[in-house]
Amino acid sequence: MECIFCKIVNNEVPNIRIYEDSDLVAVLDIFPANPGQVLIIPKKHVERFEELPDGIISKMFVLAKYIAISLKALKISDYNIILSSGANAGQRVPHIALFIIPRVPNDKVVIEWERKQMDIENLKKIGEIIKNTLGSLSLSEKKKEEKKVIRKNEKKKEYKNVFKFLP
Repeated sequence: MECIFCKIVNNEVPNIRIYEDSDLVAVLDIFPANPGQVLIIPKKHVERFEELPDGIISKMFVLAKYIAISLKALKISDYNIILSSGANAGQRVPHIALFIIPRVPNDKVVIEWERKQMDIENLKKIGEIIKNTLGSLSLSEKKKEEKKVIRKNEKKKEYKNVFKFLP
């Protein structure tokens, strides 16, 4: 496999790891927008966000929170957290990763889009489609969620590793 993130996970390319557990690796980005930029990469090769297990998503964002807190040691208090899923969303590597980008005054990092006002009727139609789809997903996912709670309780010990960033 030629995936650069898989190579990072497998230590096949040089990297500076700041965190690792059985599911995730967090490394300093060697091509950062600003110094201190971190990538949180699931160890399992997953190309799209919706394919990630809920427990991994939770761990990624909890870890991102504590990395953001840790950035204060570098006198960084502002940051962006970015996850892109799919080429049209700007995903450059077909392996999901969460980017934590430190922000400093006048850093010339631009994360912006053209805002397009929509009429209320189209918003209502879009809202109904999403709401109905979400509702049907929720019903079919209930049994899966019950099983996940059982597995989650078994994995609680691994979440404790995420808190090692705290003093």
